Amino acid sequence: MIGTTSRTRYVVYLTNSGQAIRKNPTKMELAVYEAKAPATRLANKVNKRSGYEQDTVAVCTVDEYTNGICPDYENGEIKMVERVNLMTGNKYMEPANTPHYCSPASESYWTM
Repeated sequence: MIGTTSRTRYVVYLTNSGQAIRKNPTKMELAVYEAKAPATRLANKVNKRSGYEQDTVAVCTVDEYTNGICPDYENGEIKMVERVNLMTGNKYMEPANTPHYCSPASESYWTM
């Protein structure tokens, strides 16, 4: 198409459930941005405030999000990552979106 450009839009989503988050908790407007920088700033702010060892939110393009291929996912399935068991020191594979308190790689898992 001549004279039209398609802009990539970015969405901020929860890594444990895949749900898009809202810009403001009191409004229904989803965190969809025209540029990656503001989306990344929001994700970094949420991750910092969460206090968790692992990221709780991430950024991907709207196309990737709607097709289920965001960075935490591979071909529509959750990506597996290698972690080290805190107690035994053994390496193992777990889903990338495993909450930290459910992961044997975190201290909170062993203190519950």
